[in-house]
Amino acid sequence: MNMKMLKAALAGLILSISGFANAGVIPLGNLEDGTVFSGTVIGDDDSFIASLGDYWTFNGAAGDIIDIDINRTEASPDLIATLFFGDVTGLDVDSLSPDGLINGLLVSNGVFGPLTVIDTQDDTENDSFGGPFGDPRFNLSLSSTGTYTLLVATLSAPGSYEISTTGITSVPEPSTLAIFALGIMGLAARRFKKQ
Repeated sequence: MNMKMLKAALAGLILSISGFANAGVIPLGNLEDGTVFSGTVIGDDDSFIASLGDYWTFNGAAGDIIDIDINRTEASPDLIATLFFGDVTGLDVDSLSPDGLINGLLVSNGVFGPLTVIDTQDDTENDSFGGPFGDPRFNLSLSSTGTYTLLVATLSAPGSYEISTTGITSVPEPSTLAIFALGIMGLAARRFKKQ
């Protein structure tokens, strides 16, 4: 019996690793209210390639008033950020645009594959570096309940940044609830089986 479980675990591990090889975008993290996150963007002058951006996700509820403040921690990058409704996890973002570039989509409301552009910010507020670039900041009321994706990119040199958020309500994803429910049912079934 133990050998069967070991084989099953090994097969599951191999399948999950092979699935991640073709998984597309894996977000850097899930933004949470009141937590500061750090990232580093790479880029090349004014030709933003979709796969070079940093993607972050969060769950929001309709009516939440959120503030997402993105600040450079060094002078070099010219940060730009786009907020989407939808989950980027697993998407091959470069295939969503014919040339792999999404400059036009960053500055106009529209659809980017299964993602809907909510807003784009660039140089929204002054920074502590004395220019020439500012930092992006979002302050808005969410119109829908679900998963949102934040894309942070640079239009110039690479560099690091921090994100701080307020107003994000933690909404569990349906898959998380399903896994939790299955675990509870399994524990209950095991208890009744022993009796």
